[in-house]
Amino acid sequence: MAEKEKSKTVPRRLLIPQLIVACVCALGGINCGLCTGHSAVLIPRLHQNDSTIPIDDDIGSWIASVYSMGIPLGNIIGGSLTDRLGRRMMLRISQLPYILGWILLATAQSHQMVIAARFILGIARGMTVDAALILMDEHSDARLRGILSLHMFISYVMGILIITGIGTVLEWRITTVVATIFPIAGFLSTWVVPESPIWLVRNGNTHMARCVLEKAWGKHKKDQARQELETMITRCQKDGDVLFKMFLRPHVIKSFVISFILIMLQVFCGAHMFVFYSVDIISRARHGSQDLLDEYAVTNIAGFLRIAVLIVMAWVSIGVKRRTIILSTAIVSSVCLLSLGSAIAMNATSKLMSERAQSWLLLSLIFVYIAVSSIGIFTMPTALIGELLPSKIRGLACGVIYAINEVVLGSILKSYPLMCKTIGIHGIFWLFGSFCLLFALFVFLFVPETHNHTLIQIEEYFQGHNILWQMRPKVFRNRESLQQKLISPHNTTDMLERNNTVCLKLRERELSESEC
Repeated sequence: MAEKEKSKTVPRRLLIPQLIVACVCALGGINCGLCTGHSAVLIPRLHQNDSTIPIDDDIGSWIASVYSMGIPLGNIIGGSLTDRLGRRMMLRISQLPYILGWILLATAQSHQMVIAARFILGIARGMTVDAALILMDEHSDARLRGILSLHMFISYVMGILIITGIGTVLEWRITTVVATIFPIAGFLSTWVVPESPIWLVRNGNTHMARCVLEKAWGKHKKDQARQELETMITRCQKDGDVLFKMFLRPHVIKSFVISFILIMLQVFCGAHMFVFYSVDIISRARHGSQDLLDEYAVTNIAGFLRIAVLIVMAWVSIGVKRRTIILSTAIVSSVCLLSLGSAIAMNATSKLMSERAQSWLLLSLIFVYIAVSSIGIFTMPTALIGELLPSKIRGLACGVIYAINEVVLGSILKSYPLMCKTIGIHGIFWLFGSFCLLFALFVFLFVPETHNHTLIQIEEYFQGHNILWQMRPKVFRNRESLQQKLISPHNTTDMLERNNTVCLKLRERELSESEC
């Protein structure tokens, strides 16, 4: 009876191989988080009177922003080499600049060396993010892709927490030495994961792709592995254009433009600013008050909070749609940021509440914003890009988008001190809160739902004549309704079998229409 029920369920890849790939990619995420969060504890340490490398506000802004200026170069290098050398090889190579950057930072004797080390770490981060996300996406089942993508961001936030926690209690040079351990582990771990099967097919190595897929499906599901391999070969043959010519295809332009605007709007929602300048932002928002918690304690609590909500959301994302997550968190983030700006502005002019009451209010709003923005704004856009872009140009397109994104982010980080002087910390909160609303509106209108859809199905969606999500093709709507029935807890085993049959017929109809 158990075997009969098992045969009627939708076939899935084995879990263990996917988890191994996720763990290796998670080390890349930790390395990204270590570099990103390092400036939040490094800059205040260098500002101290007993610092061996004294700096002012201008040099501090360069230390924070030059990291983002190095990322675009890494994105371009990583994006092009990810498609040429492979996802796994690029992930392995990207660990070497991390080691060089941390060693240079640990031995720095001037702020010029610190800035140079931060620039190298930025290059390393740019080389890593494309390869890690794409490798994990292309090894993941449609059902598990969401939770594994969030697993990557959990490791990223964990890296931020590790570096801020260590940097709070240890001298910054010792912190840097400890951080060197992680890229060494990441470099060695890449030998235990296989290359992406779709990349192997695109580069003519179908034999190795078959071996990878057979291990992914297990020895009892070789037919499913063979069918998936045939689907990949067919898809690659249809995308036979040269790389740059493919960028001119209408469906590629649509997915690229939507991905680009999505990641640009993310920058102006403030989530990254809270990572790089968390201590300074909290201090300015509270006007230096430490009657409840000091800024370092708040920063560490925020790191634990990010990890907690991402772990919960990773499991919730199995049954919750991506669009629902992004829209709800963007709206709540906007409310928190606009309320933060209003509370600071009103209390600065009229003193409507006591200093302690204001601290409680501001800390509550900051913690709520950090929690909800970590779920939707901070993580989902980056995960969606790996799903929305076609596989043939995924590496290069991701590199271009991330490169432009980091140039904009670096400019914003560099202008943070100027923004504080001109519009004040309350104006910054108002600006970010307004962009959160614009972000939610764009997602509602243009961004497709990718939950429980394979990467090939997502490519087929963009090949339609629609631009707005609400005008998506009827075939895509039918597939969604069928998937909702499949996961309904009220379905009997017979209903599951009937729905699987309908799904197969729907797929055959789509293929016949595309051939015509």
